[in-house]
Amino acid sequence: MKTISIGRDESCDIVIIDKTNVVSRRHAVIIIDNAGKMTITDYSSNGTYINGIRMSENVAVPITRKDTISFAHASELNWDLVPNIKGRNVKIVSISAFLLVLIIALLFVFRNEPEPINYQNEPNQESAPQNNIPDDSVIKPEPKIDEQETPAPKPTPAPEPKKPRNKDKEVKKPQDNKPVVKEDKTVVEESAPVNPIIF
Repeated sequence: MKTISIGRDESCDIVIIDKTNVVSRRHAVIIIDNAGKMTITDYSSNGTYINGIRMSENVAVPITRKDTISFAHASELNWDLVPNIKGRNVKIVSISAFLLVLIIALLFVFRNEPEPINYQNEPNQESAPQNNIPDDSVIKPEPKIDEQETPAPKPTPAPEPKKPRNKDKEVKKPQDNKPVVKEDKTVVEESAPVNPIIF
């Protein structure tokens, strides 16, 4: 809030030079709030006029820069001497709004930036997201098998065919309780006759 004093006294913010002494030493005060709205209060004996109409003493009356303010009909207010706080506030608000939009846009861009891919063989434990969900409550997708990397299973070898019996190694039937001799000179003793078991 800004207070601007107006009068003949040298201590006033706006000094009015009046040799007739109709303007009071402290004639009026303009108050400008933070939003730029202005009020004027008259403290004079000869009056303050807004657009030609005398205002009441010690009463704050709203004014704008379009109004004509006269002090005892001896001098008019020069609006160039009154700071334009509303214009300054508009600039500050505009710059603040622009910076706020810029910061939000930057946060949005950096938040949606993809995380860098770790190409090392070992997992990077610092960049791993913290997960408070137990492993048994999460359904994990089946690992994807790349057909090019997985070797095909080796075929099972076919069983070897049975070899035909070699006639040279066959055992000859015994004759007259004599031992049987194979051609490779192996002696096989005669065995007792076996009775077949019938079920």
